[in-house]
Amino acid sequence: MRSLRCLVSPLADPPDSAELLRMPRQLMPDWIVTPANDRELLFEGIAINQGALCIECMICGRRSALNRQNCAHIRPGNKTPVKSVNFRCQSHSCGSNSVRLYNAHTKEEVPMWLAGDRLPAGREVV
Repeated sequence: MRSLRCLVSPLADPPDSAELLRMPRQLMPDWIVTPANDRELLFEGIAINQGALCIECMICGRRSALNRQNCAHIRPGNKTPVKSVNFRCQSHSCGSNSVRLYNAHTKEEVPMWLAGDRLPAGREVV
């Protein structure tokens, strides 16, 4: 009978506290960020990633962005799906509830969005 050998490589030692302090802090690994076209984008996901919910009126084209500071829904622990809330255009002359929603993954994307740039593909909340 032939014996099988199991080759096990030793695991690397975990980093000590001094090494952890030198490591760059990352809120969420890139693979945990939920894509915007997922079947349910939750307000919690936007809060955890410190991003924003970008809203574009389909009638007048007005753009706005909601983040933790100006929207009470965007907070950790809120499992409410974004699509379950009705959004309305902020323009008093328009007031349409026909809007497109986009998920900005970082705060740096918001000023570009408000200026008229497009977000990368796959960010529309459907």
